Amino acid sequence: KDVEGPCANTFSASESSAALVTVGCLPSTPVQYFSYQTNIFARFASEDEVYFPEVSPLPSINQLTMGEKWGEPFVIVTTGSQDTADTVKEALVAAGAPEDLIFFDGLSHPDVKLSGEYADVLEVVVRLNSDTFTDELNS
Repeated sequence: KDVEGPCANTFSASESSAALVTVGCLPSTPVQYFSYQTNIFARFASEDEVYFPEVSPLPSINQLTMGEKWGEPFVIVTTGSQDTADTVKEALVAAGAPEDLIFFDGLSHPDVKLSGEYADVLEVVVRLNSDTFTDELNS
């Protein structure tokens, strides 16, 4: 499909030089769990046969791997190429991003199909869990 406009050159995991860069902040107060993970959303066996595993063979990036730096910013670089990850990290550090706040969501794993006729469809999942959350709609 040909795409025009601002989304014409968006992230495609099948391109080794591509990277998705996510900038965010950890919650300002400690929570039970915070994570960021790329999952395999859909996998095609053929043009007409698809299933939705919605799992990942990749480890999550979470508040423990991020150092529980509540309220601090973070940068996550998602790519299938270590060279691309290193290049992006160098550029971020040169621009002033603290090196200890840059994390990698590496997609190079034998169970993740980034290219080919039936490449996996990926999704990013951010999980946040706290016992202090309330359901404002039902209160």
